[in-house]
Amino acid sequence: MSGQTTGQPPLPDELLKRLSPEQRAQVEKAMQEKALGGRKTTLNKSCLTKEKLDKGFNLGDENTKACKPTLVASSGSSQEIHLDCARQGMKSTGTVKVEAMNPENVKGSLQMSVSNAGRTMNINYTFTAKWIGPACSGK
Repeated sequence: MSGQTTGQPPLPDELLKRLSPEQRAQVEKAMQEKALGGRKTTLNKSCLTKEKLDKGFNLGDENTKACKPTLVASSGSSQEIHLDCARQGMKSTGTVKVEAMNPENVKGSLQMSVSNAGRTMNINYTFTAKWIGPACSGK
């Protein structure tokens, strides 16, 4: 997965006020680094089971539970999903596109805009996925 964020992470002022001066400095430094729009690439290995597929769109984290997915388009090899999310005062909207290139390779993209307390952060990621094997080991 490779992507870029621009803008300022939309952390609520009340959250920032609860942090110690050291914690707030650390968070503000991280926010400034993200606001610079640096490109970030990560590599993940996960097991996608039939049960996970049956649950529908899920980024695999707590944030996904706060999102309402709407299927925009779907075919045998691709999907486009619109997301509307609301969590802890933050509102975000975006689109996820996934396309199976062949039985072993998938590519996709995620574009989101997250806003709160006058701050907006835009997220643009692309990803590729590759089938590794027929069974999940260690999961």
